[in-house]
Amino acid sequence: MMIEQEVNIAYLKSLHDDHNDLPYLPERIIPTCSKIKKLVANLKPKKNYVVHYMALKQALKAGLILEKVHRVLKFNQSPWLTKYIELNTYLRKNASNDFEKDFFKLMNNTVFENTMENVRNRMNLKWVLDEKACTKLINRNTFKDITIYNDDLVAIHLFMDLLKFDLPMYAGFSILYLSKTLIYDFHYNCMIKSYGADIQFMYMDTADFYDDLTNKPNILNHMDTSNFPTSHPCFCNDRKKVSGTFTDEICGEVIEKFIALRIKSYELQLTQNVCPLTHFLVLEKAKSRMERDLVNMGGVEALEFNF
Repeated sequence: MMIEQEVNIAYLKSLHDDHNDLPYLPERIIPTCSKIKKLVANLKPKKNYVVHYMALKQALKAGLILEKVHRVLKFNQSPWLTKYIELNTYLRKNASNDFEKDFFKLMNNTVFENTMENVRNRMNLKWVLDEKACTKLINRNTFKDITIYNDDLVAIHLFMDLLKFDLPMYAGFSILYLSKTLIYDFHYNCMIKSYGADIQFMYMDTADFYDDLTNKPNILNHMDTSNFPTSHPCFCNDRKKVSGTFTDEICGEVIEKFIALRIKSYELQLTQNVCPLTHFLVLEKAKSRMERDLVNMGGVEALEFNF
């Protein structure tokens, strides 16, 4: 039996220092200096918070207080996707090129994305070649927008006449929260217990970390290090592409410098390259002048100018 609940949660001040790096139960709010809702991990109390029972159990074990239960949704659960996920994972593990690796990964990701699709965002697109048909569609009460390509071709955007809410959003909801519980468990019950106050979320001395992995099998068992050089002391093929393990995107190299400005906007410099390799990733749609300037600006300069 699976349970999803709408609850009120109290976040005690005594927990704030310990949970400051990664607060439990992130929520969609409008943060300061923003006009749109974003997913933010914060230390504020939660009101009418909808949560998976596994994530709630994890948060309560960490010290958060359950104040009130508003509603409860119960439904049966079964591992109906296990064979499909395991097959794609196996095929990805044995893939011989990057295309196959990405393909089988996306085959799994697509399941989650489709279960979480908002059908209200669907539309009916009509291609029109003559004025009479165009006028007829524009006069419909489902008319939404029009895109004119040339004098002989336009696209009419229409709202859907009928919406069917037949997607298992509860499955996507569960996948999302179970993945969060995995991350929180690794951070608090593995990394924090192993390193204590010597570690901060999103930052650590990479060289020391890799040295410690060889002496801390409880951490190494959580890592997929199959992409490391075979001469690396932490190299291991046993956990290659195993679901639930963590992968090092830079394949065991040492990070000399790391600057994070915001989501998908960061800079890192690796020490083992002849020419220091610098990645600076910015949101693809850099339309404003500020965003274009940020693309051409180094992480240090952007940080100094408070972008």
